[in-house]
Amino acid sequence: MENFMNDIEWIERYLDRRLDPEEMKVLEKRLEEEPDLRSKYQEHLQLIQGIRYAHLRERLEQLKTLEQSKSNDLTSGEETPIRLIPNWKPLAVAAAMLVAVTSILFIYNRAPLTDRLFAEHFEPFDSPGPGLTRGQGEGTLTWKQKGYEAYDNGRYEEAIMAFQKSQEENHDAIVDLCMGNSYLKLQQYDKAEKVFESMLKDHDDLVTQANWYLALTYLKEQKLERARATLWGISKSSTYGVKARKLLKELD
Repeated sequence: MENFMNDIEWIERYLDRRLDPEEMKVLEKRLEEEPDLRSKYQEHLQLIQGIRYAHLRERLEQLKTLEQSKSNDLTSGEETPIRLIPNWKPLAVAAAMLVAVTSILFIYNRAPLTDRLFAEHFEPFDSPGPGLTRGQGEGTLTWKQKGYEAYDNGRYEEAIMAFQKSQEENHDAIVDLCMGNSYLKLQQYDKAEKVFESMLKDHDDLVTQANWYLALTYLKEQKLERARATLWGISKSSTYGVKARKLLKELD
């Protein structure tokens, strides 16, 4: 859900011309490369156009009513005073908030089923943390510690670089799991898939966790049969069994 909300915010800022030149380049590049984001952009644009059209129609109806009222007044010789709505600014703010919430819910409900299920079920794996000792400075951190510290603070590209360096020294299942999750957070699903599949070949521990995140990766990639098979394989596990069965049911 977090990525979805961030994308909507970027799209709204783009349409309102509130992105700086560098941010505009980043978003325009993503719109070219990411079909899902391009679909969200088109839907948001259509929604805004629909809202504007509805607003214009409402204004037109108001003008027609006012014109008819004036015509009746001239016929009867009476003049109906025009009543202005008091405190219109708070109402305008409330209306704007309602439109924003409605637009988000509208687009979210229109999103592909797999995207929604991924957003609902994906929670990044908790790293063990850098495990800093008292007096340990930045320069004395191992690559693994640097990776965990960057991962825990959302600097996923930096985390991946540190994890790759760490794996050159000692191949660790937890490091792989955090690296795969970093790729998921960066929406680099093909790389995440390779990491999780490699875990299943190279490690005997954290296999259930690797399968869970691999299933979510398949889900995002629209590889539904692989996702179902992977979820079925862990559906009896004590750790992710309940989640796997729930997701399988929602996929049916």
